[in-house]
Amino acid sequence: MKTWKQENLEVLKRKLKNIGEEQSIELFFQHDSLFYCFNYFNFNLCPDLKEDFLELMLEQYRVEVNGEFEQARSSRVEHLENILENLKDYLVNSDTFKKCTNAPARKGYLYEVIKLEQFKADFEDMPNRLMLPVVDAAWQQVRLNKISKP
Repeated sequence: MKTWKQENLEVLKRKLKNIGEEQSIELFFQHDSLFYCFNYFNFNLCPDLKEDFLELMLEQYRVEVNGEFEQARSSRVEHLENILENLKDYLVNSDTFKKCTNAPARKGYLYEVIKLEQFKADFEDMPNRLMLPVVDAAWQQVRLNKISKP
């Protein structure tokens, strides 16, 4: 069983062998009216510090990081739902869409609609798998509206 003195002596010996080697470097420089800072810390000199530091950061900020991810995710989902609802409303109220009686025609009309200025930015990179169910739901709504009208 090691004593406190022996344990600390071993740690000190490990640290003493790294004297003369840079443990950290900080560089500051200016370029095009911007200041840049470069930080480098050599965790290989003190591997126990690396693990302790990472564990400390994870424990200290886990709640905040998870909360930020969840908040960002929920705001993206809410924004996506609003965009898709706007598309559905546009399609349901469109006379041209009501004339598209088959699936390929409705899909072709969808591609024309998302090229319009009001939808272009929102649907530019959106995959079809998110838009096509909205087209089907809009078509179901159009059919229900036709049936419910006397």
